[in-house]
Amino acid sequence: MTIRELAQNLIDHAEETPSTINLDRAAEIIGWLDPSIGLPEGLTPEAFMEAFNDIIVSSRSHVVFNGKKLTADELLDVVADPEAGISWDTIVNYMDDDIREYVHRDIAPCSELDFLNRYLEVSPDDLIIN
Repeated sequence: MTIRELAQNLIDHAEETPSTINLDRAAEIIGWLDPSIGLPEGLTPEAFMEAFNDIIVSSRSHVVFNGKKLTADELLDVVADPEAGISWDTIVNYMDDDIREYVHRDIAPCSELDFLNRYLEVSPDDLIIN
């Protein structure tokens, strides 16, 4: 089992998102999978968190603007360009109403970037803007 596989299994079986590695919990989860595997070689809190964060980031929803996948920063750069013809209000109109309201209750007041990043964390679907 690799550190990335361990991180994915911890994510899949976590009651709460782990903020630091708990080797006892890791061993328990590995034991459920296959007790003969043991902990991965090179397991350190830093290696685990790197794998964990990579999985979280890659599993997030994305912004798709005119068919191109963008980060929240990139989309807000487009909004800042008056020639692009898109505004923050337009982006908000493409958001799922329930998720948008949840994020608003959760973190507002905040910057547009923080709002958009949180929306993408919560949303199970990409934010598609045509």
